[in-house]
Amino acid sequence: MTTHEMLNEYDHGRKPFVEITLNGGAVVVVNLDEPTRCKRCKKEIWWATTKNVKSMPITKDKDGVWISHFTDCPGAKDFRKSKPGAGDSLDEALRQAERDRRFAN
Repeated sequence: MTTHEMLNEYDHGRKPFVEITLNGGAVVVVNLDEPTRCKRCKKEIWWATTKNVKSMPITKDKDGVWISHFTDCPGAKDFRKSKPGAGDSLDEALRQAERDRRFAN
């Protein structure tokens, strides 16, 4: 384990999960036994879960430090979610306009 990995392991009878501190301080939980490949750049990644229960692709940089794959993937912008009304379906744009109207009063 590198100095950026914490020693807490979770094993609920299924798969071992490890708590990792990413470069920058974010703490995530990941199953290191299940790497996959990025659809865009084909680099090996692992899917981690943040403390806010969001999925995040992580990878190691050239120095072996864990980082978010969004920081080194050339296609990261293609995976970002757009804000409501910015290219979403008409229904979502109308719902957002209704929410904005209600909270403006």
